[in-house]
Amino acid sequence: MNNSSYSSANSYPVKVLKDIKLVDSIVNEKKVLLRHLQLCPTNRCNLKCEFCSCDDRNKHLELSYKKIDDILVSAKLYGCKGITITGGGEPLLHPDIEKIVDRCKSLDIKVGLVTNGIILPKIPKNIHWCRVSFDPSRKIPEHFRTVIKENPQIDWSFSYVLYQVPWNIEKLVNLGNELEVTHIRVVSDILNPNVHFMQQAKDFLKGIDSRVIYQDRSYPTKGIKKCLISLLKPIIAADGKIYPCCGIQYSTKNAPLDFHHDMGDNLEEIHTQQKNFNGSLCDVCYYSKYNELLNLLIDKVEHKEWV
Repeated sequence: MNNSSYSSANSYPVKVLKDIKLVDSIVNEKKVLLRHLQLCPTNRCNLKCEFCSCDDRNKHLELSYKKIDDILVSAKLYGCKGITITGGGEPLLHPDIEKIVDRCKSLDIKVGLVTNGIILPKIPKNIHWCRVSFDPSRKIPEHFRTVIKENPQIDWSFSYVLYQVPWNIEKLVNLGNELEVTHIRVVSDILNPNVHFMQQAKDFLKGIDSRVIYQDRSYPTKGIKKCLISLLKPIIAADGKIYPCCGIQYSTKNAPLDFHHDMGDNLEEIHTQQKNFNGSLCDVCYYSKYNELLNLLIDKVEHKEWV
């Protein structure tokens, strides 16, 4: 399994280097294309997770289909190839979720979905991949096997958040192995990362973890001023504003568990002017390797012939 296919945070961004048109735009035009848009269509949710990193959000906010359509058309104009529909809340609760996915397909934008899986039978057909989130407090719903087997066209994966001793993690990994999902992401609680829980998970899964990607969030870096990932893969929240990345709601100390609304901006203005975010405001960053590579690509290099 090539981890670079499925993970971005805390990983080297190989996919950037393999996108020849993107690299050419950065190197020769000094322009970072919007390749991957993350979208939170609704803040409504059918769970109340202890580890929720956006628990202080306005849970009634929801983007209209018209607003989402406008966003998708603009994103395509600025180079978007893929969209992750995520939360926020639970995206399958949006009344127009199927129309949103179909609109993405009509624009030739591939769709990924992050869901808690409670209403997984509502999943639209025209998505490319789906990651279902779990944690130690939840049981595996009975409908899982049926939905996954009935939708073999979707690349399925699981995510497991370590906010307490991972007592039931083996069941999930065994199910993932049985159903041949692309991967199982085992990730630290973003607000309270615990290296001991991560080590326990590795001990529990020894010998059955060939599909597991361990993502320890105990050692983030500080953000840098020239944050170019804010142009490459920003997120649009249910308030309709564009934010630098999916981690902005936990990027500063003692911040409310919500997007920093003063950090939100306008999609068109950011990309026509190539207005990157000032990442030095962030105490916590998990995309430092992306920013390191993007800044190396965009900066002028002499003696290019002597590689």
